[in-house]
Amino acid sequence: MSAAVELIRKVDREARDAITYERDALVRGIREDWQTAEETAKRRLGDCEDFAIYAASRLMDRGVPAACLYLTLVHTEDRRGFNHCVLLVQTAGGLMTCGDTRSDGPLPLIEAYDESMMRQYARLDKPRDWYGWNKGD
Repeated sequence: MSAAVELIRKVDREARDAITYERDALVRGIREDWQTAEETAKRRLGDCEDFAIYAASRLMDRGVPAACLYLTLVHTEDRRGFNHCVLLVQTAGGLMTCGDTRSDGPLPLIEAYDESMMRQYARLDKPRDWYGWNKGD
């Protein structure tokens, strides 16, 4: 196992140990609230995007470049629209998930999600620029 994959597994475990999953509607009384990593750490509660943002922050704290991290919106089969967010990390072996609340741990993207489920992404060195999955940057 590469050092990058070991780091992703470690940060994924830290996120799972630090945060209890809870939907925003139950925690904050609103449909969506994208918390900062610091807010999530303080509250110890969050949903999928909060796990992803928290994990991204921890990876950057350990030297992973923001350009290797992608917040990604996914259309899952249980709802319509962009109803799930996952962090993808670029490694030498391809993209891997980290802090994904729909799995038990990090997975290569090709094992975690079908390409048809992927909708939009933002690379974290340009977090305001969102791209369609098939359009690239």
